[in-house]
Amino acid sequence: MNKFRLPRFTTILTAMALISALLAIPTHAQGSEDTSIREDVATQDMGTEEELQAGDVEISEDITPIGIVDEIILTGEIVTSRHAVLRQMTFRVGDDISRRDIDLCRRRLLAFNGIYWLADITWEPAEEENHIIITVDLHSRRTWFISPAQTGGLISDRNFLGTADSLTFTAFISGPDNYYYSLGWGDPQLFGGHNSLYVEAHVISTSNTIRTDTLITTGESYFIDRHGFNLNYRTRWNETISVALGYKFDDVTTQKAGDPFRGFGTDYHYFYSGTDIPRGNVGVFSFGLSKGVLDSIYFPTVGYYWNFNNEISNSVFLSDFSFTRHRITAAYFYDLHKARNVLCGKFSYAYLTGDPPYYELLPFDWQVRGYTLSSQRGKSMMAMNFEYRFIAEPEIFQGVIFADFGRAWDGHGFSFNDLEWGYGIGLRIYTLPFIPYNLLLRIDYGRGEYGDEVLFTFNQFF
Repeated sequence: MNKFRLPRFTTILTAMALISALLAIPTHAQGSEDTSIREDVATQDMGTEEELQAGDVEISEDITPIGIVDEIILTGEIVTSRHAVLRQMTFRVGDDISRRDIDLCRRRLLAFNGIYWLADITWEPAEEENHIIITVDLHSRRTWFISPAQTGGLISDRNFLGTADSLTFTAFISGPDNYYYSLGWGDPQLFGGHNSLYVEAHVISTSNTIRTDTLITTGESYFIDRHGFNLNYRTRWNETISVALGYKFDDVTTQKAGDPFRGFGTDYHYFYSGTDIPRGNVGVFSFGLSKGVLDSIYFPTVGYYWNFNNEISNSVFLSDFSFTRHRITAAYFYDLHKARNVLCGKFSYAYLTGDPPYYELLPFDWQVRGYTLSSQRGKSMMAMNFEYRFIAEPEIFQGVIFADFGRAWDGHGFSFNDLEWGYGIGLRIYTLPFIPYNLLLRIDYGRGEYGDEVLFTFNQFF
């Protein structure tokens, strides 16, 4: 898929104008998050900083009983139904609880779809000895938000009609043959507070070029249209590891575009590169595990995260193709000095088995900043990204020096000598002190073997 980028001169002017406007706006606090297209997938927002820091609530190890709960009183800004709040709590009336139970409950409430930014839990003695009355004081943030991106954005409400469900509309448009529209709905309390379900329907159209290991470009290109939906179910195990199950279905239509040898080949087979672009249905069942602990989503200085995902596509899942896809990603953040100098890195590896269509092969061009060519695809892909981050002003501004390496191969073997590379510098600006949206602006200038580029987008690269 072609990268959606602004022309370099336009990018620089846009960045300068936006930064100037941000600095002129008075301080106001609320929250939202950004989304960007990465290989036909709109990444759902990760939530506001307070929501993600809910996982960093200090959990007491004190399991000494403080009393049996006689009553739970909810006060403050309860914008969802009371039933939704009570389902999210980790204890019920009649439970004998400890300070550890209180902390676990606070963490769950703060992570409740990003709705509440404050959850104070206090208790007082009840009439009966060793019994207590719990008071939960909640304060909410605005739950709807608009989140821009380079070629579009999304509008969402994380408390749709007071149900605590999320409703999201996404649109990215980069030309008549490059667009993405989706409508999604999520329930964060399916079968209880540990479980969530997200359903999304989409219409996607992209123009694509073909390149091989030995040729920068073959002169061949095609259009691909996808109409389908995603189902994703997630549950949390032991309050630390997330387990996800998903299903994706796409009705895929392809059409030849540029072809220097139109008199050869077939409607779906290119003579020069030997690439097939058949039409058909792609049904994929997925399973994933993930875990992560970060001190901040926008400016992490310590912590880590990892995730593993396995996908299976065959006739059982209504697919016209048979293949499997496996991905693993891990990142680590190390504080070099007083939370102002951070060294971090990310490693990604993925591979395919079976007989996937060309458009399901693994691309790597988004993984290497400064790599300006159309995506090379293969059955295996590896990428390594390294950044040194100088946090000039905590939670507001930082500078970055980066180096990226990546490659896709036709088979499963690879060599470090074959890696494409890119390096450069960047800026990160957190907008919350200036405008009422939790956005992280990212501006990167990267150089590679074949040229250079300026990227203006949102969120950390990893």
